[in-house]
Amino acid sequence: MRLLIDIGNSRIKWALQQQGRLSSQQAMPHRGLTAQGLTTQEVIKEILQPCGAVEAVLISNVAGDSIAAVLKQAIAEQHGFEPSFVTSMAEYTVKGRVLRNAYLQPSQLGVDRWLGLVAARSLSADSVLVISAGTAITLDAVNPQGQHLGGLIIPGLNLMKQSLLQGTSDLAYRSTRVNTSQSTPEFLANNTLDGIQLGTIRAACTMIEMTHRQLQQLSDTKIILTGGAASELRQRLSVSSELIPDLVLQGLALCD
Repeated sequence: MRLLIDIGNSRIKWALQQQGRLSSQQAMPHRGLTAQGLTTQEVIKEILQPCGAVEAVLISNVAGDSIAAVLKQAIAEQHGFEPSFVTSMAEYTVKGRVLRNAYLQPSQLGVDRWLGLVAARSLSADSVLVISAGTAITLDAVNPQGQHLGGLIIPGLNLMKQSLLQGTSDLAYRSTRVNTSQSTPEFLANNTLDGIQLGTIRAACTMIEMTHRQLQQLSDTKIILTGGAASELRQRLSVSSELIPDLVLQGLALCD
């Protein structure tokens, strides 16, 4: 049995892999838990002890060296061995299908994005647009030949909202002095908070839909969504999509 851990910018997600099957994804925030950040004992208590004995731990990490060191120490204390940290590759074959990284320096592609592509390639031999909607929103496209075409990165929905409120004192002031609608409007907002909420969602959806239209000119392209804000985006998209919350962990499960 293997423990798979995906360390994102704001959350840690994990699941157990046994005989090729994944358990349900679990998640916890790692930002703001303590003044010093996530501790070794928190990792042991919240993740490692409930998972029990495992033979190996595979980790995808985009949150930096400090949290990697915490996980490494916790796993050593609990299990007596070191985890394996997965990195992006120039090329990988999954289920007989090749996947080629478009980045000039393959290791510079975020490993979470790479693993999302690995999982997507394992699920379909067709063209696919993988969208991860978390702290940042990333888009990555793969054609039917398995060539990664590259990607796009914009701030996530919460980062967009925060930048508006922190960088515009008038909007911040007005947003605290209005009544919001019972639900976010479909077209245009009649108050500041709803205007920010709807504006950020529509900005992200417009980028996704425009990219998808361009890919459709090359070949029929499927959209796969993952990440904490994926469901919110999916409700607003005008094109069909599939939601796979544990896509990165599915990709991690395919690694040796």
